[in-house]
Amino acid sequence: MDERWRVPVIPLKVEPTDEITITRSGRVMRDYRFVFRREDIERMRAGYVCIRCFEPHEHAWPERCHLCGLEMRAKQAHFFSQWFDPQEEVVRISRDWEAEMEGLDERRRKEEERARKDDQQRR
Repeated sequence: MDERWRVPVIPLKVEPTDEITITRSGRVMRDYRFVFRREDIERMRAGYVCIRCFEPHEHAWPERCHLCGLEMRAKQAHFFSQWFDPQEEVVRISRDWEAEMEGLDERRRKEEERARKDDQQRR
């Protein structure tokens, strides 16, 4: 890769936990523990990688993750302190599944809007 910051974050291990989240609609979602390389954990701690979707960013602490929309500047440090276990070098991800689903719809709408604008510009 040309740019060092683009190196993907790939978990070394993913383990289901006994913890679950029940969404407002009643859907049961299992939480997971992710094991990462020390370097990747440090990139999350320093704000260069989104702790929710693991997307790398060129600059630390962007306002929002450009992939999943997490408010990194406002929320990532808090999530890191809750989810990271320094003794095990593990990040336990507990997702807000309702917000995830809403975010998917919003990203789909934005992508469709961009596609329409691109089509109009080409004409």
